[in-house]
Amino acid sequence: MKYCYTDYVFTILDYFSIINKKEFIFEWIVPLTFGIASYFLVQDHMIGSSDNMFINNFLTILTNLFAILVGFTIATVAIFTTTDAKKIDVLNKVSDRELRGYKIPWFRFVYVNLIYSAVAGIVMLILTLLSQMLSLVVKDEVIVCVLVAGALHSLLLSLRNTTNLYFIYYNH
Repeated sequence: MKYCYTDYVFTILDYFSIINKKEFIFEWIVPLTFGIASYFLVQDHMIGSSDNMFINNFLTILTNLFAILVGFTIATVAIFTTTDAKKIDVLNKVSDRELRGYKIPWFRFVYVNLIYSAVAGIVMLILTLLSQMLSLVVKDEVIVCVLVAGALHSLLLSLRNTTNLYFIYYNH
């Protein structure tokens, strides 16, 4: 697309290239399962005007959650970017992950995951902010399903990123 910034897509593609099956299940299948379960739970329990209050409170909480996650992730990216990887031997070691046929260092592995986490958080923040307008054309249950899955996906990404940093520094 000539007039729209789309370079962030490369990071998303890199993320999907380097995650393994267990990580995919942890970060995608588990959140989707909970999202689908929330669809049926909300569908069975939302009645009348109380559903508007539930949705509004839920959206407020998620907006705060995503804003905080995005802020911390971007701060982590900034700190990680300014780290002199050449001085930290562990980050220069080649990981077991491949990107376009080449093994990548741990620094790039962590960096791709952090950038993807920031992009995912920003997308979910935008969806959360737009969800009131989306509710005009999409059922509330679907919106809750997507937001639950997205929130859990973002939280599990943060958990895995933190765990990866720990094991990269202390398991080598």
